[in-house]
Amino acid sequence: HKKITECLNNSDLEGALGHLEAHIVNWSKRSNFKSNISEVTR
Repeated sequence: HKKITECLNNSDLEGALGHLEAHIVNWSKRSNFKSNISEVTR
């Protein structure tokens, strides 16, 4: 999260979004995001 904050401090919004996107992808792989979503929408 420090990288994201650094990018925001440098007004590097695109870089911050890139880090955030990678973080979300990694998290969704770990938590099996799709199965969680299908349970919610059922």
